[in-house]
Amino acid sequence: MKTLVNALNYRRRRSQARPRLATSLLVFGALLSPLSAQADPDFDPAQPEQARVLLGDSIGAFDHVGEELPADIIRHATDIHRARKLAQRRYYTATPGEGALSGLRLGMSAGHGIQWSSNVNRWAFQRGINEYSWGGLREDIQTNQIMIDFLLDMLERAGAETVTVRERNYGQIAKVIDNDAGSGYAETGSWQSGGGDGFGGTYRFATLDGGDASNAASATWTFEVSEDGEYPVYAYFLSSSNRTDAATYTVSHVGGQTSRTLSQADLRVESWPTADYPNNPPGSNATRAANDLWHYIGTFPFKKGVSYSVKLKNSGSSTDKVVIADALRVGAGEGFVKGGNGQPSGRPRWEEASTPYLEWLGVPDWMKVGDVSGRPLYAVYQGVDAYLALHTNAGGGSGTSTFSWYSGSWTRISNWPSGWANNNLPPGTVEWGDSIHAEIVRQIKTRWKSDWIDRGRISSNFGELRPFRQGWKNDRDAGRSNPLTIPAALVELVFHDSDSDGRYVREMEFRHDVARGMMAGIIYHFKGGNAQLPPLAPKSVRARVNGDTLEVNWKPKADTIYTNSDAASYRVYTSKDGLLFDPTPLEASGTSVSLPLDGCEPLYVRVTAVNAAGESLDSPVVGGAQAFESGARVLYVDGVERELKDVYSPNNPRTYARIYGPSIREARAGAGFDMTTKDAAGDAITGADYDVVVWALGETSTRNDTFSLADQQVLSEVLARGGRVLVSGAEIGWDLVEKGNAADKAFFKDALGASFVSDDADTTTVNASALGLGSMEFGDCSADAACIRWPDVLAAEAGGTVLLSYAAGEAGVESANGNSILVGFPLETIANADKRQEVISALVDRLLKDSGNSAGQCPASDPGEPEDPEDAGNGGDSGTPDAGESADGGTTPDTSDSNADAGMLPDGGSAGDTDLQKPRSATVNSGCGCASTGTGLPAEGLILGVIAGLIGLVRRRPLKSHRDN
Repeated sequence: MKTLVNALNYRRRRSQARPRLATSLLVFGALLSPLSAQADPDFDPAQPEQARVLLGDSIGAFDHVGEELPADIIRHATDIHRARKLAQRRYYTATPGEGALSGLRLGMSAGHGIQWSSNVNRWAFQRGINEYSWGGLREDIQTNQIMIDFLLDMLERAGAETVTVRERNYGQIAKVIDNDAGSGYAETGSWQSGGGDGFGGTYRFATLDGGDASNAASATWTFEVSEDGEYPVYAYFLSSSNRTDAATYTVSHVGGQTSRTLSQADLRVESWPTADYPNNPPGSNATRAANDLWHYIGTFPFKKGVSYSVKLKNSGSSTDKVVIADALRVGAGEGFVKGGNGQPSGRPRWEEASTPYLEWLGVPDWMKVGDVSGRPLYAVYQGVDAYLALHTNAGGGSGTSTFSWYSGSWTRISNWPSGWANNNLPPGTVEWGDSIHAEIVRQIKTRWKSDWIDRGRISSNFGELRPFRQGWKNDRDAGRSNPLTIPAALVELVFHDSDSDGRYVREMEFRHDVARGMMAGIIYHFKGGNAQLPPLAPKSVRARVNGDTLEVNWKPKADTIYTNSDAASYRVYTSKDGLLFDPTPLEASGTSVSLPLDGCEPLYVRVTAVNAAGESLDSPVVGGAQAFESGARVLYVDGVERELKDVYSPNNPRTYARIYGPSIREARAGAGFDMTTKDAAGDAITGADYDVVVWALGETSTRNDTFSLADQQVLSEVLARGGRVLVSGAEIGWDLVEKGNAADKAFFKDALGASFVSDDADTTTVNASALGLGSMEFGDCSADAACIRWPDVLAAEAGGTVLLSYAAGEAGVESANGNSILVGFPLETIANADKRQEVISALVDRLLKDSGNSAGQCPASDPGEPEDPEDAGNGGDSGTPDAGESADGGTTPDTSDSNADAGMLPDGGSAGDTDLQKPRSATVNSGCGCASTGTGLPAEGLILGVIAGLIGLVRRRPLKSHRDN
């Protein structure tokens, strides 16, 4: 069943739900990213996502070279760039805070995307899908996913402004509220209609109030959304010199209100010709083209069925200036721009290339020069300080390379003629690429594969890099004292047509790490090689209900690569549903907070770490809800430490607390819950007595351990106390039985009450008739499910019960004593949300047995001011953080991160046994007698004797054939 491919073990599936696509490449050279991988099925927007793939185009119009831009276009763009810099205006104020990159505007390009092609007379992606047994990759897709999921957020949390050439939000829903439409738009005070065109017809303006309240005026856009989520908000207006440079938009959202300020006095770009820049024409003029018309305000959480608003006031001291009110767009949506067939792409806008994106923004006609050259031209026009293009490579190679511009093709920078860069490139160009490339490779070699191929620093005449050189050279030759100086680089991150590289880039953790490497390279370029970096997100996050408060604890996560990135403080964000979070955090100096609960209503949190360089990304979400009197208590353990993404995968909220919290509450009236990440499970269970522990592992596998020895001790102690456990995941049998040692196998059999039959059920359909729920889909790549390709096939041990079944084999089994249930696929990936909750609730209810049947009322408490559900600005009282030191040791970083070792290689590596390399603490806690990071054995346990007898065995796990990992 296993086959060696490229010296790595990959298992090909016996059958596929989708047809296998042959891989054929047009190779222009080992370093050239090819134009296609293979043909895809014809595009049909009515089909589900996994079938909605387009033909890859092997045509010269979609290459990297492009055409050299005319000198007058470059001159216009560089003059506008210069004028923007002289004006020193911020584009928007959506950056979360200050940091190492404050004051910098960075152009970020995720190359390619779908666009209208006159060559094939249809909408088409620029790269085909490389199909593998484990899924597919498309360069147009994974590059922008890395931007959206990680890099843009990292840079903005470090203080930078980012200018993107593609949509930055996944949401496929959008609505427009316009002053011409009537419904949803309202005014107070004195407004007039403008003299030119606006969105949908007209626009409105009001003179600034000059600080006199009697002159106050406001415009309000009111709306609802059809699905819960975080939505980007854009304002439409035509800029000019008689507009305010501080138009403040106040957005109501889940949790309260946020104000963001945009300049409406930005430059306008005339049609041909004009001699002088900056030009600041007054009013509106139909012979001139406005700068961008849609302006990004920020991204905010909205809940369906609730009325929200965006309010714009005429506040300002200059009574000779006006503020413009026109249209508002909420959500990213699907394509709006029509192609040559008179129809839009039918795809989510984040999948579209720069050409329809810039068309939608409303750039001047002279900037519409095609995809390859349009990306850098727009970045110049927007006044960026530096530019990074992210691509993935193909053509029969492996590894990472980073390009700078050169007149020749695919030439190593080390082979340039002496002094060539000084005379031919903007200052800093080579150093910019060097810094970013070095940190990407450093991350991969340290965290993933020590012998990763570093293809080095290369150069070529790429159209995405050429305009920066053109603008600089033209300015220099014209004798301008301040020539355009924008360092630019193009990263070819991996070879997406390589089985080895492709498997890495589908790992979300890999994408996070390379994005952090890019951020580090950018900071080092501007601030020097010893600059401080923002921290990593906190680890070991847990929430426990204590009376009518929620106690939240976490630990700092040390960065073993960037050791000067320790946290100085923390921020705690709160939510009532685990999905939509109040954007205004609580500040905490220590590693714990106590938050008041609103009776027995749930409260969820996520935590970030902060230092002078910026803010980390978010921790996993945890939460809690107080049980009713005599109600059952359940602990949810988030063990999902590995997430995968391929071209078929939906872009879901990457949090599972939102799923398990409501499911636990629904399982038994009056049930309460606590939550913890897997690395804090021992601490969470210490001193607690839970009726059921729900342990979710997703596709966590050998690289992260499904159940380490310490995890096994924790779960065994729960069972020894008479607790019950529900465990789910698609890799547990493979990890513990197929690749585990004798102790792992004994744990699987004795504690989990199951036998491992095979690694692939070869289906995503499960039958839950034994629970009275019928059949359903899981992990089928649909809108609310991940792609699960190798669900475990199980069998019940003697006396056990089958609860869930595949067409051929068992999917979920209960132990003979009824104290444990093991499911061979992640329960959170059941596609239908209602069915998902029913299944999880039914399994938890089965394990609860008689616990909580006599639940009374919610304990009396003082919930504070009740929340008005119609008041979108009322986020409730989130409490006051406890600034004291926590029991976890204050703010000293925890260096026991099991994933930080260079020896933990997805390809098996040669770094020796990974368990022997992991640092183990000797911490022994009371109660459970163990911590999930410790070696102390529980005082009693279901399989303690087996574990103790086999503790000396070394768990040498070779690479799993289809995923490492």
